[in-house]
Amino acid sequence: MQQTLKDLMRKAGITQSQLADELGFHQTLISQWQNGKTKPSITVLSKMAKLLKVKVDVLVKCFDQK
Repeated sequence: MQQTLKDLMRKAGITQSQLADELGFHQTLISQWQNGKTKPSITVLSKMAKLLKVKVDVLVKCFDQK
């Protein structure tokens, strides 16, 4: 079973609000990512990977499953 963004955020102890603040986006966009309505760019995935302490390919797989 592949991990979801929500799973990765939970493991890192980061909320939607915190992730949004760190990336410079609105919390609504994070919610859209979690619900599969939109996908972040590769540049954002790179920043997000550092925050969540995972490799970029883990996030790519996470978003490709939707």
